[in-house]
Amino acid sequence: MTSLKEFSKKLYHFAHLLELIVAVFLAIGAIIGFIDLVKYLIEIFNSDIHLSYELFHEFLSHALLIIVAIEFILMLITHSIKTIGELVVFVIARKLLIYGHSMLDMVLGAAAIGIIFATLRYLVPNFKEEEH
Repeated sequence: MTSLKEFSKKLYHFAHLLELIVAVFLAIGAIIGFIDLVKYLIEIFNSDIHLSYELFHEFLSHALLIIVAIEFILMLITHSIKTIGELVVFVIARKLLIYGHSMLDMVLGAAAIGIIFATLRYLVPNFKEEEH
């Protein structure tokens, strides 16, 4: 029975190591993504007014994707309910801002974000202490 516990513990540590490796690769990708954000800003600045709206839309999509990657890294490292909730909120916000085209999308997304905040505030133990 002891060897099974030791094997389970080693497997857990190995899985955690793999998560950290994925987090490092995500961090490298996010850092590289910042270069593209600067390129988008330069393109927006140099573009015609009609084209700048589309470029800003792509810029916002790219920025939110980097934010989602950063939140995902935090989730992999901390394993806390708070970071999972924040990750889901950013994913929903990205969906709303970039791909939400109907009023139903907006209402459902806003309701989902409200439910997540209420869940984190009232059902997650010690969430109020983590805020401060």
